[in-house]
Amino acid sequence: MGPDSGGGGTRSGSSGWIAWGVSDDVAEAERLPWLDRLQLGSFRFLAGAATVALLLIAVRNIWLGGARPWVDLANSLFFLAVFCLVSRRPGWLRPLSWLGLASFFVNAVEGLVAQADRVIVPTHMLLPLLVLYSALLGDIWMSAVATTGVLALYAWAGFGRGPLDVDDVKILMNLGCTTVLAGLGAFGVWLHHRRFAESHRLQATSLRRELDARLRLHAILSHDIRNPLAALMGAAEILKASGGGDPESVDMIEKMANRIWSVIDSAREMGGGFDVVLAAVPVERLWAELEDMFEERLEGKGQRLVRGEGGDLMVWSHRDILCNSVLSNIMGNAIKFSPRGAAIELAASMEGERVRLEIRDHGAGISADVLAGGSAGGCYDSHPGTEGETGHAYGLRIAALCLSRLQGRLEIRNRPGGGASVAVVIPAAASLPKERAPAKFG
Repeated sequence: MGPDSGGGGTRSGSSGWIAWGVSDDVAEAERLPWLDRLQLGSFRFLAGAATVALLLIAVRNIWLGGARPWVDLANSLFFLAVFCLVSRRPGWLRPLSWLGLASFFVNAVEGLVAQADRVIVPTHMLLPLLVLYSALLGDIWMSAVATTGVLALYAWAGFGRGPLDVDDVKILMNLGCTTVLAGLGAFGVWLHHRRFAESHRLQATSLRRELDARLRLHAILSHDIRNPLAALMGAAEILKASGGGDPESVDMIEKMANRIWSVIDSAREMGGGFDVVLAAVPVERLWAELEDMFEERLEGKGQRLVRGEGGDLMVWSHRDILCNSVLSNIMGNAIKFSPRGAAIELAASMEGERVRLEIRDHGAGISADVLAGGSAGGCYDSHPGTEGETGHAYGLRIAALCLSRLQGRLEIRNRPGGGASVAVVIPAAASLPKERAPAKFG
């Protein structure tokens, strides 16, 4: 299999297998982007640190016999609750951040009121972090409120407490300058976020238009192909009934027409939000359909199909989608990138509660840049086959997409002895109950 056969992936163990394209790992799809994870982790760190710090301050005041630190204790419990809540509801990060900001200001004001003999209280040293966190969120309003509020507190501490000594003036000036710089940085981050969001909005608009055009084309093709296809099948039936034409040619026309019908129905089910009913499919039947489907192409290049072990296994899948949209694309690439006279090997084996279906070729293998291209199975250019065959570079991407809907995954590798191997890892029929709910597509 050659460069046309794939994108990059993630290595799976020491066997050299690379999970390609869209996998069946739902958790992978639900993982937060790195910036979201950074924002969430920063908030959890601040909430946890505030909980511990306020609790220590409260314990210290109680130990020294001072006034009851009810505000510190309440805020400590509040930040503990926020820490637990944001861990369970990451989507509530922004409203909880606003609540945390308000709680910090309440605690800082209470510290100034309670300790009238002091200009600088411990909470004041942490206030610039609120501005930095607001910048990390990219929320310009939170940044503005945090910057204004922190500067107002410093002004109150500096000008509302009478004459200050030199050390207090230096500390307040340093904290004020730090807050101003953090506010300017927050504004710069917001501008960057805004440009970034605008760029993504334009890209999303362009992609949406392209998707709409493709969906319209898909609807036209799936609808309008049916009429000439039905006429073709009707003509074949008439020829067969009248005894006219070559019987083998008529049978082949019927067979190919039925296959086209199957592909159209599978594509309609994949894209239309239908419930696709899964069933037990014998591996031997899949191998036989592939051999029948590619008989002429194999003969044209003098190649042969070699069935290995595992034909007695059963997979739990949708037969037409698995055969026509997954295995046939892999098989087509194997033939395309294998030299004349080579063997294409089929094998199946159990892997826990799944079946690994492999299609192996003896071609030049998958290029290094394709293997290292990334686990998303991104775009790649089509390359000619061993005898100049052309392609559209969609085969394995279609296969990976279909497998992600069939609870399966696609893996690729270069074989140690030469050539490439592409594996379809799909649930085994024996490991699943017969009353399993149908897979939801769309």
